[in-house]
Amino acid sequence: MNYSEIDYKKLINAMKDPVFVIQDGKIVMVNSTLCKISEYSEVELLGSDFRLFIAEEKREDALDYYKKRVAGKDCLPVYESLAVTKTGKTIPVDVEVIPIQFENKPAFQVFVQDISRYKEALKKVQESEERFRFLSQSTFEGIFIHKNGIVLDCNDSFLKMYGFLKEEIVGKDMIETVICESDRKKIAQNIVKKVAKPYIIRAQKKDGSSFIAEIEARNVEYDGEEVRIAAVRDVSERFEMQKEIEETKRKLETLMGNLPGMAYTCLNNPLWEMNYMSAGCKELLGYEPEELINNSVTSYSEIIHDDDREMVWDIIQAAIKKNERFELEYRIITKEGKQKWVWEKGKLVQTGEQEFLEGFINDITLRKKTEEILQQREEQYRTVFNTTGT
Repeated sequence: MNYSEIDYKKLINAMKDPVFVIQDGKIVMVNSTLCKISEYSEVELLGSDFRLFIAEEKREDALDYYKKRVAGKDCLPVYESLAVTKTGKTIPVDVEVIPIQFENKPAFQVFVQDISRYKEALKKVQESEERFRFLSQSTFEGIFIHKNGIVLDCNDSFLKMYGFLKEEIVGKDMIETVICESDRKKIAQNIVKKVAKPYIIRAQKKDGSSFIAEIEARNVEYDGEEVRIAAVRDVSERFEMQKEIEETKRKLETLMGNLPGMAYTCLNNPLWEMNYMSAGCKELLGYEPEELINNSVTSYSEIIHDDDREMVWDIIQAAIKKNERFELEYRIITKEGKQKWVWEKGKLVQTGEQEFLEGFINDITLRKKTEEILQQREEQYRTVFNTTGT
């Protein structure tokens, strides 16, 4: 975890939908909603196979999809699956997968949408059209029925979402009425499919404003003829949150990159295993961040001067024991073999079951050399003074 990941965790915890991050096939970050819905604790989820809460009959499909995404093959960004909780309860879900960088390595950010209500509505349509009308009014999703794009019926959630009265929308061409012009071609391409898996469009309200919508649709029998039923979900919050996450990460990375030193987060162990190092790492240590993160090439402990290594450990552990910030000066050996003096300040941070060190390291070699020169001059002065005095 790093500064940006800390903010990222706060942001995803504010989201109503379950969110998690997959890296190398393992879960490396989750939000509280996922823990609540899956019935697993954060500790149980972190480090586990990403298929832990996928129903057994869907795990192979999930693995195939993941392998294709890792290989860079063309895949739908959203697919349908079946989740299973710790107690065995199954939940039909839509899964949206977005490639991201997490701790400087490729990863996937996964949004999970519970579509139980939509599935239940579809099932009821197949059993009884009248029962469907009743149930569709109890869902928060906008549901409408159309034939060749002409709206036949819709529920109250759809009307509220778009700002129409029922008489203003029934009988109208839904493509011309509720879809932004830029996405009408996308609707036309999907409307010919018997089953359209979830896809994203920009929807248009009665007042001319727009929002980002996710649409899922299929053909069904209704009033004795084949029509199309579609569910619409407003996912603007999710998209705005994603933009905010990306902007926060960008700003933090820019800030860290401009600092005259190196920000870091690392594990509190003798190797000081790094999870994050800002761009200043290269100038300060001579190493690229990825050479030290997870001890890929070497550990930060190995960079600390042999004569200072034990002292660094003792000072930091003493501060942690007192629940205080630590501040110290010590020597390092850069990748090029050059000795530098550094100043470090940081603290122990705990998030749930995890704890790590978070701090900043700066080059004070010039200051140390200046102090050394001043000390030498002072000693020379004292020698001259004492000699003259005698």
